[in-house]
Amino acid sequence: LVGRFGMDNENSTEPKKFGKWAERKGVKVIHVPRLSFQDDVIRGNPSRFQKKMFAHLQGPFLRLDIPKFVKEHGLFDMPNVCKHHVLYTDVDVIFANRITQQDVQSLSKSMGQATVSYGREYTKDHQMFNTGVMVMNVERFEQDLPKMLQQARDEEVYPLHDQQILNNYRKANDTLKEKFQLLPMHYNWKAYWGLEPSNFSQVKILHLHGPKFGSGLQAMGKCNVTAVSLISYKAYQLILRQGICC
Repeated sequence: LVGRFGMDNENSTEPKKFGKWAERKGVKVIHVPRLSFQDDVIRGNPSRFQKKMFAHLQGPFLRLDIPKFVKEHGLFDMPNVCKHHVLYTDVDVIFANRITQQDVQSLSKSMGQATVSYGREYTKDHQMFNTGVMVMNVERFEQDLPKMLQQARDEEVYPLHDQQILNNYRKANDTLKEKFQLLPMHYNWKAYWGLEPSNFSQVKILHLHGPKFGSGLQAMGKCNVTAVSLISYKAYQLILRQGICC
């Protein structure tokens, strides 16, 4: 998904260098000029709009429009794809080990009657929060999306991203909890988690959540406690210390 909101060529579908590379690899690149609820996001975040922070007004919300993209681009009509579910990931992930057809079937089955499944945030605790990797039942999600968006409009402060929209909706009413399923941990594995008692062959999707290359990941990997303490973004320091091997 390539967001183009705020660009001079907002409606262009001409891929840039990375898009061309992806297409050569067989990727379906979808250009998105605007969200279906773009006006809501602009009204809810006027300061970002005034500062022309257009990427923040579209990218963090794009996954909510997946049902729309599936229909408009006939994605379920493509060969060898699931016909009911979508596996979404953020861009900062590595597919650490092969995801087999059996894995896909198991993920779909684990959804049960849920609308969406996503994972843990900073720790391995059994707590659903992070939407960086998400399995979505597209038909059910499309049915629930108008209610999610209406709740976001009614909130005193409009959410900054889709994760807030989904979690606020989930927490609003106990009867909604059956629509949400905790994603198996190995599909949203954090680089700063201790591996044991798992082994690396079990990790399917490694999410570079928080520390990234050039922003703490190398220091963590080298057990450099001093370097971690000097990272300017203080929120990273606690989670980085989880990954210090010494």
